Formats: sequence, structure tokens, C-alpha cells
Amino acid sequence: MLFDQHPAAITLDWLQLYCHGTIQDTENYLFKLLDYHTRQFTKVYEIWYKSKKIGTVTAEPASKILNAKALIIKFENALLYTAALKHFVYKFLKETKIKFKSITRADIARDFLRFTDGTHPQNFIRQFFSGEILKNGRGKFQAIGEQKSKTVYEYLKFGSPTTGRHIYLYNKTNELNEVKEKHHIRDFWKLNNLNTGSDVWRIEFSFKGSKNKIIDELSGSLDKITLEDLFKFEKLHEILTIAINQLFSFKKNDGTKNKTRMEDVQLFEQPDKTKKLISLPDSTDTTRAQRILLKAMIAEYVEQIKTDTNKAFFINQSISIIATRYKLFQYLTKKLNFHPEPILYVENY
Repeated sequence: MLFDQHPAAITLDWLQLYCHGTIQDTENYLFKLLDYHTRQFTKVYEIWYKSKKIGTVTAEPASKILNAKALIIKFENALLYTAALKHFVYKFLKETKIKFKSITRADIARDFLRFTDGTHPQNFIRQFFSGEILKNGRGKFQAIGEQKSKTVYEYLKFGSPTTGRHIYLYNKTNELNEVKEKHHIRDFWKLNNLNTGSDVWRIEFSFKGSKNKIIDELSGSLDKITLEDLFKFEKLHEILTIAINQLFSFKKNDGTKNKTRMEDVQLFEQPDKTKKLISLPDSTDTTRAQRILLKAMIAEYVEQIKTDTNKAFFINQSISIIATRYKLFQYLTKKLNFHPEPILYVENY
């Protein structure tokens, strides 16, 4: 059964987990050993639920650095489009006695025909290359297209290998036609009223590793992206919106030198600009994590003070709260040479 209809046609499109456990057949699940291996693992299995393949798992690490019971499990794409995904994943982990440790990769996708302002994605990419619109921030990009009577763009990607975060805009209809047909995606489009005959485009956020966190710069709160989050429409929507605002936001080029003062290009709904993705490793040393967090917030404060003094004020207050809570005020002022304004109101600290 497919997902229920979602107003923004958002779905999980890749789910890969790091786990600990032992490969052993159960009443409902069968592991079929394949005749090849990967660079990191010496054994690869297909996972079968009764008569249906539901994923693959790599086992028995080649390196002794990894836990001997380390497993990497990737679930089949079609399973991610079912309403029973959450129940199925937890049922699989429980019956096989495999323990989930972290998310190694997840992709969150949104399918659409045109952006909020009516712009067609191909025209949007064309405007980017012509300089009519400018991307916020710096970074490398990749594009794919075809030269016909005019240049036709099909793909645009931004991202950083160091953070393990990438965002893609591409013609999903073209990919299904030319690479691999996936009827469950066509069914998903039909369910969400995208089967109009026009090409469906996809914007997709891909992140790797558990180091990707969400920070609220006004409150200073820091949240992991959990496995449970990936089973909730609202949370998928929030994560993707934050990613678009951070990695795929643009300005209308008005010819002035100060890009920050240019008008925003409204691609989708207005995002909550107080929240951002941040790379922060899981660590038993909480203070180390917060030191990294403080550095990131100071960098954001320096940017915001130029254009948005109200937001900069709240970030300043959050920096003070975090430094006070974790006894890092000396580190803040002496090591980072940052002297925040006094906290006006702090409750329960």
C-alpha cells in the first residue's frame, strides 16, 4: 500500500542504516549470500521477506577497526513508498535481533511540476547559468543537460563532500524513462495529483552519517535527525525545507554589489530561517560538541549582524545561554575572542 496523500508530495527515497547484529534466518526473513563483496565488508546478502526482496546487508568488516558485528542495511526503494514502512523496519529489527545504531544515509525527496512562483525548473536552471539569479553562499555545483535546438537542462547538484550533504534538482520523469522504470513512483505521483502528462521534477536532499544535526539559532537547541523522524511526513518536510533554505536558496540579481540585500527567490513555502543543518559528530564529550556549536553560531552571528540585527541579537543571547550552561564562558571570551551582550532573561539555567 502506498503512502497516504501528502500535500507537498514528499517521501523518503533512500534509507541505509548502521547496525550491530548477526546474520541468521528467521521465520519471516531469509538472508541470501551473494558471490561478491565490498571494499569494507567481506560478505553481502540479499534480505527476503517471504518471497519478496526487501533490501541488502553487508556484514563481516574487512577492517578490525569496525565492530565485528557491524552491518550496513539498505532497504529497497519500493518499500520506502509504503504506508507500512515504519512498522516493517521495526518488525525486521526486532525479529532478527539486529540493533540499530545510526543512519548512514537518507534521501528526502519532493516531487513537483513548477516552483511556487510558477517558474519551470528548466527555466530556473537557465536563469542560474545566465546570472539572473545568484545562489546564496559559495560551493561547487554539477549540471547535466543536452544540446538540441537549445540547451535543455535536466540536473543541477550542490553539496559538500566534507559535510556529507548534497541537494539535487532533476527531471525525475526523464530519469525513469531513460534509466529505470519504477512503477511505485508513478503510483505515488498519481496519488498526489502529479500524473498530468507534464514532466515531474524532483528536489532531493541526501545526507550521510549521524553527524548531521539541526540547530535552532534562536533557542540554541540542538537535535539529532533520528530514525523515527524519517517515518513522519511533517519531520521530512521540515528537514527538507531547512536543507533547501541552506543549500538551495537564491537571490534575484539586481546588479548591486551586496547580494545579501537582494530579493529572495521564493522556490517553495517560506522556511523557518532560524533552523540550520550543522555537522557535529556524536561524542561522549558534550563540551567538545558545544564548543563546535559555539563556533558555528558565532560565524552565523557575524553574517546576520550585517543585515538582520534582530536575528543577530537572538543568536547572541543563545550563545550566552549555551556558554553559561556548559561553563564555557572563559573559552568563549578568551579562546574565541567573542564577548556577548549580557543575557536579558534566562529561565531554568
